[in-house]
Amino acid sequence: MPSRTPGPGLHLRRVARRTAITAWMLAAAFIALAVIGRVAFAVSPWPYALLIRHAFDTSGTSANEQLAAWAAQDVRAITDLSYTYRDRADEQLDVYTGEDGAARPTIVWVHGGGWVGGDKSAGENHARTLAGAGVTVVEINYTLSPEATYPTAVHQLDAAVGYLVAHAAELGIDPDQLYVAGDSAGSQIAADWVTAVTSSTSAARLVLTPSISASQLRGAILFCGAYDAERLGDAGDFQQFVDAVLWAYTGERDWRSSTALADSSVIDNATADFVPTFISAGNGDPLLEQSQLLAERLEELGVEVDALFYDDDHEPALPHEYQMLLDEYPEAVDATERMLAFIAAMSPGYTIDTTLTRR
Repeated sequence: MPSRTPGPGLHLRRVARRTAITAWMLAAAFIALAVIGRVAFAVSPWPYALLIRHAFDTSGTSANEQLAAWAAQDVRAITDLSYTYRDRADEQLDVYTGEDGAARPTIVWVHGGGWVGGDKSAGENHARTLAGAGVTVVEINYTLSPEATYPTAVHQLDAAVGYLVAHAAELGIDPDQLYVAGDSAGSQIAADWVTAVTSSTSAARLVLTPSISASQLRGAILFCGAYDAERLGDAGDFQQFVDAVLWAYTGERDWRSSTALADSSVIDNATADFVPTFISAGNGDPLLEQSQLLAERLEELGVEVDALFYDDDHEPALPHEYQMLLDEYPEAVDATERMLAFIAAMSPGYTIDTTLTRR
């Protein structure tokens, strides 16, 4: 009886056929996902928001790992403390301070992520680096968009600051030496909150009773932010990203017509009482103009500004969030040291090391 075992030729043909079918199925799946994504985005910002969130989570983890070599270990970390605005699980903060528990000038840092991504945990080694210089650093979480829309995050920042002041003695915080800081979207949230603390008109606009007085806020530290969303209406290659995050943040697909757009414009809402500000962005940052315009506006108002910008032809071109890349760019080290010098000048009664050390 002849063998029923297939020969090598038949086997290879079957493998080839299965491979072709698999490739076709994968291609069809990708096409289907693309179509579904376009259809879903037509009715909701969630699909793109989740993709962007994943990208920020990945990059944030990577950036935090790269900063490990700069992070001080002789720092007391108090993590996952709950503040209360809407009594949500994401209303948490981490505190990094000296092991002696002494009160220090305190930076309340608001993470970036296009308002739709990011997490306080990605700031751990950056916070440890700064805490090693002699300040207390607080990393806060807030409800991401589109789950929450503007101005929820601003209110949550205020609630977090109120919690910190109430627990200042146990957390190494001088409640009269507070600084608010942010990077990227976090800078907009931080700066918008400053307008409420320093202007009753902005407080009324945000329907917010600030948890501290303006005299307790010594300064603002703003990196790579977006301070006037209306000027993002022509974002070129980044337009799809801008459309997605601003729909998520404002809650309106036609975000250009949203009242939140004007309400969230720090450039338009800042007053002469805005606090002294350190501000920077890289020369290769798509949001560079936003930082330059805010610096110019604050200077016009008579606000003390320490602006760190670079020539257009500076090489290498410094990207968005360049200040976090201490191992990659000497300019990031310079920017961080200059930020610490800014705090030292605003809080002269404290010893702050303005020279970073790779550990």
